[in-house]
Amino acid sequence: MQIRKKLSAVVVALSMSQAAQADYTGVTVFGDSLSDAGTFGASFTTNPGRVWSKLVSSELGGSSTPAQLFNGTGYTATGGNIWAQGGATVASSGYGVPMAESVSTQLATYLASTGGTASSNRLYALWAGANDVFTQLTAYGAGSITTTQLQANVVTAAQTMAGLVQQLQNAGARNIIVVNLPDMGQTPEALVSGATTAAALSNLSALYNYTLQNTMTTLGVNTLVLNSYGLFSEIIANPSAFGFTVGNTGVACTTSSSLTCTPATLVSPNAATTYLFADSVHPTTAGHQIVADYFLSVVEAPILATRAADNLSQSSKLYWASSDSRQLRFLNGELPSGKGDFYVQGQIARISVDPDGSQSGFNGVPGTLSVGFDRNTGDGGFIGAALSLQSTRFDVTASHLDGKVNGTGVGVNIYGGWRADRAYVNAAALLSTMNYTLKRGFALGVGSRTESGEATGSVKGARFEGGYDLGQGEMRHGPYAGLTFSHVNLSGYQEQSGTATALRFGEQGFNQLGGSLGYQLAWKIRSDLRLSGRLSAEHEFLDNQRDLKLGVVSTQGDTATSVGSSGHPTSARLALQADWNLTPDSSLTTVVGGNYASGAKQSMLSVNYALRF
Repeated sequence: MQIRKKLSAVVVALSMSQAAQADYTGVTVFGDSLSDAGTFGASFTTNPGRVWSKLVSSELGGSSTPAQLFNGTGYTATGGNIWAQGGATVASSGYGVPMAESVSTQLATYLASTGGTASSNRLYALWAGANDVFTQLTAYGAGSITTTQLQANVVTAAQTMAGLVQQLQNAGARNIIVVNLPDMGQTPEALVSGATTAAALSNLSALYNYTLQNTMTTLGVNTLVLNSYGLFSEIIANPSAFGFTVGNTGVACTTSSSLTCTPATLVSPNAATTYLFADSVHPTTAGHQIVADYFLSVVEAPILATRAADNLSQSSKLYWASSDSRQLRFLNGELPSGKGDFYVQGQIARISVDPDGSQSGFNGVPGTLSVGFDRNTGDGGFIGAALSLQSTRFDVTASHLDGKVNGTGVGVNIYGGWRADRAYVNAAALLSTMNYTLKRGFALGVGSRTESGEATGSVKGARFEGGYDLGQGEMRHGPYAGLTFSHVNLSGYQEQSGTATALRFGEQGFNQLGGSLGYQLAWKIRSDLRLSGRLSAEHEFLDNQRDLKLGVVSTQGDTATSVGSSGHPTSARLALQADWNLTPDSSLTTVVGGNYASGAKQSMLSVNYALRF
């Protein structure tokens, strides 16, 4: 599955940043009353509140209405996107709502309306199976089936559901999310039915979930399974943490079914927000908000892991800038033949990405502290090396993501060059590693949650540059061009909370090839001071799109999520350098500059102190 965002995925690429728009064309939902957006005129919640399917559809764009309306004898198509119907089972007749169409029929009707294809650019969600459990347990209670048949029929329902997901995938869908069953033995209905029935409902919902996941794995279905079983168990165990005063020990509506529940039939004016359950099995508006927040937090979660990988390449600019400033001293004649420098250098940068003020943003502050040496070999050559410690912190924000990443690492940079009169060439090689702590914050109803994990990253790269001086002496100037190749890798990681919302992320690896074309100017305004400037256009030649595996820690299976940029961004790079020869054996170099593109910029300050040897 390719989890995509309606919001722009702002990708920090090698040469700079760009906004890569990857919109869903809409959301399509199949299921039962837990997702019904009003097929029968109202929803199964504390009306007029919205169920999770409407909340998610509204947030991600497109329609958020029922696909069909019941007209008393049949259904009228509306062109909406939510096919779920109260009472729907996976493949048999409705439970409690005889006219309800099964999920199998919903999917068949949908595919008939699209010519048998499911768009690879839509997000599909499925949540069903509870009514199958109720149907089979009712038949068992009436003596119509045995215990063995009860379990076998629930297994069959789960297997059928997996088959429907496979059918959807075979029709072309690539963005599919399946929600498993909550623990049906913890509903108010189960509690009033007695311990035996409650235990049976818990066991059967767990059996359904287990079978559904294993069958999808066997069938090779690529989908993400959200853990409503775990989520509702957490809420029931501690309702107040989620803003509820009543968990599963009461219901908000005085009507027998939440379908007919209105503000006038609530047990108290604010019951829609203080009770978890509207009736004996359906969540209130506040309960649905939590489900929607969970869903949306998962949809946006890949942004954080993507930014961490992109930050590796962005932060590597500091290493390249370090060798650039040293090479420029050599090219400008500030390092005499046969002499060398030991130096200490500190750099700090500010990265800011905000394409239009409303889309996902990225703001970071990387910095390095380096020690190194370089030497003029006396035959037109120049060699050097530096060891750097790097620290970075950055924020990643989107509609349903408040991400924070802290990282520390080390890098080794080896560089050199050669000048022959007016012409020159430079080269540098880099190996750097980073250790990241990633925190993903998001809302859950009136509350919030932060999930944390750790990952390691690396950058291996090489850089080549050549130029020619049109002017020499006190005023040097001329064009230059360069290529930078790097391989970026970020390890997979797993969020460690152990909650239903914890996710796991796979490894990311991609290559980058950037080119630069620019002009430089160096002017020795005094015997002890030279000012230099470089201005270039930077262009990225390779896409950095890659697959990111995403899964819920507490459920089985991973899904391949397409992340990164398919574009080839171009930016402007500016560096202004001042070289002071403080004494015959010491110097101070400062550099200010950065990379600049539409909606994105990286500003940098570098200070280097060197002693001659």
